[in-house]
Amino acid sequence: MAMEIPVDKQNHERNKNMAGNLKKQSPDCQENIEQLVSERTAHLNEVIKQLRAELEAYKAQETSNPGKNPDPNNILSDHHISHKALTESALSHSQLEVIFAAFNDVVILYDTEMNVYQANQPFYGNYGFDPTGLNVKEIIDRVRSRWLDGVTRSFMEQPTSRALQGERVTGLRFIVRKSNGSEVIVESSSGPVKIGEKIVGSLTVWHEIRELTGAERDLLAHKESLEIAEKESEQRYQDLFRKSPGAIILYDGISILEVNPAVGGLLGYRKAEELIGGKFLDVIAPEYREWVSSRIPLILNEDSVSSLKKIDLVGKAGNLIHVEAVGGVCYYHGQKVIQVIFHDITGLKNLETELRNQSAALSHAVVTLETILDTIPIGVIVAESEDGKITYCSSAAKEILDISAFGIVKDLVPGEQRRIKMLHPDRSEISPQEWPLAKALRNGKTIENEETIIQHEDGWEMATVISCTPLRDNNGQILGTVASIVNISKRRQMESALRESEERFRVLAEALPQLMWITDATGKFTYLNRQFYHYTGIPINQLIKQDWTQNIYQDDQEKRMEVWRESFRTGNPYQMEYRIRRHDGEYRWFLGRGLPMRDQQNNISYWFGTCTDIHYQKQLELELQETNSRLHKLNQQMVTTLEEERRMISRELHDEAGQALTALKMYLELILKGLPSDTSIIGQGITEAVKLTDQTLKEIRRLAQDLRPPALDALGLNVTLEDFCYEFSKRVGLGIQYRGCELSPLTDAVRISLYRFLQEALTNVVKYAQSDLVRVRLGSCRQRIFLVVKDNGIGFELNPEVLKGKSMGLIGMEERLSILGGVLRVHSRPGFGTCLTAMIPGRRLE
Repeated sequence: MAMEIPVDKQNHERNKNMAGNLKKQSPDCQENIEQLVSERTAHLNEVIKQLRAELEAYKAQETSNPGKNPDPNNILSDHHISHKALTESALSHSQLEVIFAAFNDVVILYDTEMNVYQANQPFYGNYGFDPTGLNVKEIIDRVRSRWLDGVTRSFMEQPTSRALQGERVTGLRFIVRKSNGSEVIVESSSGPVKIGEKIVGSLTVWHEIRELTGAERDLLAHKESLEIAEKESEQRYQDLFRKSPGAIILYDGISILEVNPAVGGLLGYRKAEELIGGKFLDVIAPEYREWVSSRIPLILNEDSVSSLKKIDLVGKAGNLIHVEAVGGVCYYHGQKVIQVIFHDITGLKNLETELRNQSAALSHAVVTLETILDTIPIGVIVAESEDGKITYCSSAAKEILDISAFGIVKDLVPGEQRRIKMLHPDRSEISPQEWPLAKALRNGKTIENEETIIQHEDGWEMATVISCTPLRDNNGQILGTVASIVNISKRRQMESALRESEERFRVLAEALPQLMWITDATGKFTYLNRQFYHYTGIPINQLIKQDWTQNIYQDDQEKRMEVWRESFRTGNPYQMEYRIRRHDGEYRWFLGRGLPMRDQQNNISYWFGTCTDIHYQKQLELELQETNSRLHKLNQQMVTTLEEERRMISRELHDEAGQALTALKMYLELILKGLPSDTSIIGQGITEAVKLTDQTLKEIRRLAQDLRPPALDALGLNVTLEDFCYEFSKRVGLGIQYRGCELSPLTDAVRISLYRFLQEALTNVVKYAQSDLVRVRLGSCRQRIFLVVKDNGIGFELNPEVLKGKSMGLIGMEERLSILGGVLRVHSRPGFGTCLTAMIPGRRLE
């Protein structure tokens, strides 16, 4: 085991120096501290030699008698220190007590955790408590330990900490307080306790040198107060440094040493510490770096403070930040450095820029306003209240008042030689003191739309409207007045022309035979001509008040209101027919029209409408409708009769003529067979007769088929149409593609109508289309049956003239379909063929 408390020459010199310093710090101390230190050091060396000798003797005994109980007079034992304790051979408590009892000085044994393992009796006697188990920090606090030089050291600089690191520390002096309240100077020696090369603890010896004198105590108290004040001052500075809204940077002339959080916010760094270690000039805008560099030596060498300077900094994102900077010298860890405080003036700079911009904008606005005022036809005058000086007069005002330059108000009326006069609308003259501008300056009252007549020297007159408004400051004092003068001569002329136009309109409106009305933009009636009174017998005012539309026939009211609302919503004209009650109670038909009248902005300003009596025309129309209805029924009856006749003729041709010709053919063939061979001429004649009879029979059958195909009744519409297309194609050499399906039971009228439609359509294709292919389709969709015939012929241009002169075939198709409530649709284009579609409603299918 190595237990050493070394005292070497170097430590001895350090103790001598410390004693000298203490003499300087406390001149009242008369004791020769250096001598005491030397004597005590010699005594400790003697003790150490004795301990070493005893240790060697113990080791020799252990080597010769292993496991034997140690001699109680020996100092060391085999008890392990701190789980082998302090030595491999161990020390017993009694032996430790013997070791500690050999010293009059305080001896403390620490474990590796710096907790007190054991202390000797002088510690108990001097300090009055058991330190066992206490940490070195607690010991320092309990004895109020302070360094003699008054310097505060970190915990790692304490001798116990250093001893555990393997260092031998001697000659350190500090002050402790005993249990009796006295304060003494002790010298500490500490060293490691080892087992082999392993440090298992430390041993510390406190040697009491002397008690503090009053002067030393006062001096230390003063130092402590200074240290506390310095700490408080440093703490206040640190608080101000951290919490300052201004950005603060400490730098040594080159590198940044410290920054406060505000710097990060100013320059856009998430953590301001990112700047530490960087170059200070890097955060300065390039155009200011030369100036900043020139100020650094002046501040450091002369301890001067730079005046406020507006510069730009460079943010993390490369943006420029406008700041106001001030710098000065301070000390940072004993080093002279420069402290710079930046105040963000970006907002102020922006405000200055905005103010300049607003000032420029205001000047521009004034120029623009004057330009506008000089271009508008309204005259504007601005005059001051104190002396009536005119500060602004627009071009229109100069022209109206016949002046060429600014002056004062009274200059406009220089005595009897004034160049203009002002007259009331009744042509009575207005005295100059009562001119609107003069009254406004004098009384401070607003004058609105005062009509005057301005008369010039040459007798030329102008009707005007003058308005004056006083200009006041925040206290209500009149600063001046602004006057507007409007030339209303043209307006007067226009009003006169408008009155004349309205009079002409009224004369024309009253002379019209129609009922005429006008509403405002909201639809409220504002005018009805006298024809309303003559027709209804109700006074005009009463009709306008109660709404004359109440006289419309009840059944027509709802429809008329629906049409009117839609027209009012869309702004479109409307036209409709309705009945209006006459003064004798009779309702007559009228054609009502409404037309929106729009202003220059295309907004509806009013509605104009007429009601024209169409009663006689309506009666003729009803009679015509009735006649058309009768004609339609007659046509339907004719078609039905015609089809019946065709059916009968077809049947007779098929049954009577067909059978007779068949019988004739058979007789002729029998005669031909019975003729002798020498009658060849007669045989040839009979053969020709048989051929003619056969040809006539086929033609009669074809005619019967065209008049009324028997298959239509027997096989249905789809098969009949398909068969007809086949026969027609074979007869005329036209390609026909048919596609259809059998439909639900159809009436005879529907079947024959669609059959005739196909006949006529294919006939037209052969006549006009120049087509080689026709597609025919029969089907139904959405309660409608349709038959489509589409060719690939030359087509034609669809226009009213063509449709107006369409063939009888198309007319016949339309007539047939209309009888069944159906329609004919024609689609054609030159070069793309023609498509005819017949459509019949589903209610006609059964």
